[in-house]
Parts: sequence; structure tokens; C-alpha cells
Amino acid sequence: MPELVLVDGYNLIRQSGAFSDLAEADLGAARQQLVDRLCNYAGFTGAEVWAVFDAYRVKGRGPREDDFHGVRVIYTEKDETADAFIERASREAGKRRVRVVSSDAQVQQISLGHGALRASSREFLEEMSACEEAIRAVLDGQR
Repeated sequence: MPELVLVDGYNLIRQSGAFSDLAEADLGAARQQLVDRLCNYAGFTGAEVWAVFDAYRVKGRGPREDDFHGVRVIYTEKDETADAFIERASREAGKRRVRVVSSDAQVQQISLGHGALRASSREFLEEMSACEEAIRAVLDGQR
């Protein structure tokens, strides 16, 4: 069973200069760009990726789940934070290998208590960039 990577979407957007700048102009575009990059990451690594967004940040939505090219995009219920969703999902994953991506120390600690691995948003952004470089190298080698 592939690793499950639970990503706090807005936390990741806030931690990245490029996503954060885009979010100031168009939050929807920043979310979509993040999900696009997560698709590349999931495809390259074989991980199952869930991008979790707080529903209160999305007008007229929530709770909702969509599959976008293999990435599960989740908008939480009204008044449910992404942190609460991620904590519950990491607890309910059982013996499956889970990694939580968030820079929130409390979320990291609680998830660690459930047996999940953890990565800060900055660490994960670096990992995504490394995957994208590897993808480019493969594509350049095919030309």
C-alpha cells in the first residue's frame, strides 16, 4: 500500500513565496497550482496524496471531496479546520504509513503520536521541487 501524504493546503500555500504571492491575487489559482504540483509529486513518487483545505476559506463549498488526477482534494466541513481533519485521518489510517505535511507544531506532535511521519511545509516544498527536477531530467533525456 503506498504512503499516504496528508497536506495542509493553506499552510503549504502560506509557506511558499510563490504560492503566497499568487494567493494574494487569486486564492483559487494558488490552490489549483498547488494541486497541479501535488499531482506531479504523486505520479513521480507513487504516494497517495490528500490536499486538505479549510472549507471556511472557500465560499459556498464544503464539505466536498474531489479526485484531481490522482490527488484527493478535500474541503472540510463548515467550522472544521484542516488541522482537525488531518489529525483524525492520521489516527484512522491504522497501520498504514502516513506522512503529515504541516508547519503547525501541534498538528505534527499529535500526528506523530498516531504513528505518522511529519514534514514541515518548507521541507515538503523542497521535496516537491526535487521531484520536479527529476521529472524534467527524465523528459529531457527522452528528447
